[in-house]
Amino acid sequence: MDADPLSLLKVAHPRQPSSAVRRGGADSKALVALALAVLIGVSAGCAPRRPRGQGEVVAPHPEEGTAPVDVRISKGEFTVDDVRGRRLLEAQHDQIKGGYQPGTSQHTPVRMANVRARLFKEGHPQLVVTAPAAIWESGLLRAEQSVHLESVDGKTLLDGERGVWTAKTGGLVLEQARCRTLSGGKEDMRAEGPRAEYLDGVVTMPAGVRAFRPAEGSEARAQRGRWNTATGEMNAWGKVVFTNRAGRRVRADEARWLTRAQRINARGSVYLESPEGHATARRLDANTALKTVRLSGSARIWFNRLARRKANGEGARTKQGGPGTPGRQ
Repeated sequence: MDADPLSLLKVAHPRQPSSAVRRGGADSKALVALALAVLIGVSAGCAPRRPRGQGEVVAPHPEEGTAPVDVRISKGEFTVDDVRGRRLLEAQHDQIKGGYQPGTSQHTPVRMANVRARLFKEGHPQLVVTAPAAIWESGLLRAEQSVHLESVDGKTLLDGERGVWTAKTGGLVLEQARCRTLSGGKEDMRAEGPRAEYLDGVVTMPAGVRAFRPAEGSEARAQRGRWNTATGEMNAWGKVVFTNRAGRRVRADEARWLTRAQRINARGSVYLESPEGHATARRLDANTALKTVRLSGSARIWFNRLARRKANGEGARTKQGGPGTPGRQ
């Protein structure tokens, strides 16, 4: 803006008691629009468009000097653009409210109730958010209660107890997060953790992750994880445990789970468990059924006695015993 928006607001400020500012009046509507535009513009550093909806401005009495002004609008919508005119936010709400201090740059956050909004990155729609309450301030959209988000194509779903979206980067942070992808209308994969960071279709969980594919029955747990929702690739680090439906298990320092190719690659201190025996190695490359396995790097294999007898065609009359003679690869 060329002029100070707060100075413009002071010009438009009515020189009469607050009781004379009536809901729905022409002067009141103009002041509502201007006040909220200033409020959002100051708080976001952006160029807001005129909000729609019925509202009121609680203005100070002339004798009150610089008393705060409270702005409320019910059942409306507003949009926010960045300084280059690109869309950042389109929100529908049951009520929006905020305030400012005339003659100063002080303002209160913009609070919205029952919000459904589209979030944009570089002018392109990125996510759709639904929340019972949200706060817009300084380019951040915060949901202090529960929050649900969906990608524009509806194939990625994100939920959290709390969330923060940053307009500048398009990044999202969720607490107590659950992230899911859909394929053919059914859940393809989900990942859960205390914290999730979402940016450009990639979910990072830095404080613990549990990932699961319902159709395959495979699960991975780790101290940290990164999941590309577009490719289905999951990378995990720190005490990784991968388990499939048959109970076969791989433990490793790090792993890469190629969900669509149904492959698992593990590195570090690899330990493989199966009904046939167990093995150790530095590297593992296998299918997620863990029946076709390649081990390398000081690999050692132990077969259970029962499994060894079956393999040698000797029958299975004896009980399963301890580990047999280790093999090498």
